[in-house]
Amino acid sequence: MTLPTPHFDGFPAHGLAFTPVPDLFFSRLLPQIDNLAELKVTLHLLWLVYHQKGSARLVHERELLADRTLLGGLGATPAETLAVALERAVARGTILHLAVDTPGGVENVYLPNTGEGRRAVEQIKAGEVRLPSRPRQPAVVVTSPSPLVTVFERRVGLLSPIVLAELAQAEHDFGAAAVEAAIAEAVKREKPSWAYIKRVLEGRQRKAGGAVSNGQAS
Repeated sequence: MTLPTPHFDGFPAHGLAFTPVPDLFFSRLLPQIDNLAELKVTLHLLWLVYHQKGSARLVHERELLADRTLLGGLGATPAETLAVALERAVARGTILHLAVDTPGGVENVYLPNTGEGRRAVEQIKAGEVRLPSRPRQPAVVVTSPSPLVTVFERRVGLLSPIVLAELAQAEHDFGAAAVEAAIAEAVKREKPSWAYIKRVLEGRQRKAGGAVSNGQAS
């Protein structure tokens, strides 16, 4: 029995973030990859790494094992499927793997096999880069455009993919109402830019005496 294919309504006309993928992936690698899980894991890792910041952009195995977006597409035994997919991608040379000794035990980390990824591997091996002692906060996954996108584009201007991702993170951290109020203040002061809006949010956070999460001071 064939299960019905979930319907996708199409990409929205506005407010999309993008992840660059090298042309070589499509011309050389895609024709070779004959395992769906390997393809999914490879693309997912490229997506995760692109949206990170810092000198060594990489993904811990434990982060992948906790990634519901990824595991939800890997069938009935996602952990086992993930392990096989990573093994295939590493053997193919698309993904780099390091087993790093840390105070908490051996950490398996993965990086795209790019110039940046290869440099990061050498830096980690030389002890020039330390792995974070705690897992990073999971990235905010934008499943549909927030109403804030419309507010921002109407009052400030078109969003670049980078600003779109930062806007989503700000909505997650401060709450939609606080971000919309910061946009209104920026427009009122005739400084309609994302840089100024961020300064408004950070200033209000400092005045609140601590971190703000979803509009609540801690």
